[in-house]
Amino acid sequence: MDMLQQQLLDSALQHVNRLGWTRSSLSAAATGMQLSPASVGMFPRGPSQLVEHFIAQKNAELDR
Repeated sequence: MDMLQQQLLDSALQHVNRLGWTRSSLSAAATGMQLSPASVGMFPRGPSQLVEHFIAQKNAELDR
């Protein structure tokens, strides 16, 4: 995963409480980062990748 994808997923997590684990969270993050909402296309599995990113982050925190 490249840096832009990582940043977009990190930003999308801030929208999950309001928009859920959806493409809308990813789109809101893209817009907030001054990217086209079409940037969501970087994630072929869509919101599933957002959930996986969250789980990976939490697992990494447990390892510390």
